[in-house]
Amino acid sequence: MVRLKGIRALCLATGFSLSLVSTVPAGTIELSWNRVEEARGYRIYYGTSPGEYSRSVTVGDRDHASLTGLTDCTTWYVAVKAYNWAGESTQFSNEISGWPRPEVHRISPAAAEQCSQSVVSITGANFRPGAQLLMDGGQAFIDNSGASLVNVDSAGVVSCNEIEALVSVEPSARGSRAAEVGTNPFEIEIINPDSIYGSSSVNLEILFNQDRWDINQEEPATDGRIDGSDLSWLAHAYGSAEGDALYNPDADLNGDGIVDGIDLAYLAAGFGLCRSGSAWVADECG
Repeated sequence: MVRLKGIRALCLATGFSLSLVSTVPAGTIELSWNRVEEARGYRIYYGTSPGEYSRSVTVGDRDHASLTGLTDCTTWYVAVKAYNWAGESTQFSNEISGWPRPEVHRISPAAAEQCSQSVVSITGANFRPGAQLLMDGGQAFIDNSGASLVNVDSAGVVSCNEIEALVSVEPSARGSRAAEVGTNPFEIEIINPDSIYGSSSVNLEILFNQDRWDINQEEPATDGRIDGSDLSWLAHAYGSAEGDALYNPDADLNGDGIVDGIDLAYLAAGFGLCRSGSAWVADECG
C-alpha cells in the first residue's frame, strides 16, 4: 500500500467517478472525473481487456483528458489513479469502456434527384450496432414552412465502417416547392447507443428531376408531353416568388423560390419530349 507522508493516503473508492464525455474530437475517447482531495495529478490506464491495462498516460492536475491514437472499432477499458508527491493510490477508479468517437468520411452517392428516394452509404469508423443517423442541411434544405427537404426514412449499421440509409428528397407530391438544384454543405451525425457521437460536413448535390418538366398535369391530353401547355403554365407564374399569389411551385423547376429565366431554360431543355416508360424521348411524340 502506498503511504503518503504527512497527509492522508489517497482513496479512490467512494466519490471518485470516471465517465465518458460525448463531445470530443473524432477518433478519440474523452474522459472526465471528479477530483480527489490532496491529489497532485492523475494517471490514466487503458487497454483492450477488462482490468488489464497495457498503456498509461499521466495527465497532471486535471479533471478531464483525451485518449488518442486508439484502434477503431475496438472496445477500450479505462480506469484512473490519483497521485501526489508521496506516490500513487493503490486503488483504481471505476472502470469504463467504449469505442472511440464515430467518424464520418463520405456519403455515396453524394447526389440525389428532387422528389426522389434513394439508398445511400455513409462510410467512416466506429459505427456501433443500433447507431442513429441524423442529417441536417440547414437553410439550403428546408422549405418555406421550416420543414426539412431531405429526410432519413430508415438506417442500419452494415459494419463498424458503414451505415446504409434510405433517404427521401421531399416533396414527392406536386404543389410544394421542391429542393433547390445545386450543391450545398450537409451535416451528417452518427450517435452511438452510448450517446457518443461524431459528425462531419459533406457536400450533397440536388439534381433536377426531369419528371417536373411536365408542369401541366390537369389536362389528360397533355400528360406525358412537354409542350405549349407547360410553357403556358410557367408563363402564368413567371416573375413570381414564393408567397406571391401567382407563384406556382410546380413551375419553379429549380426550386429556388422564384419562377424566372432559369426555370424557362430548364423547360426549354425538355420541350417537345414525351414520356417513354421512365425516360423522356422525342420519338414517342405523335
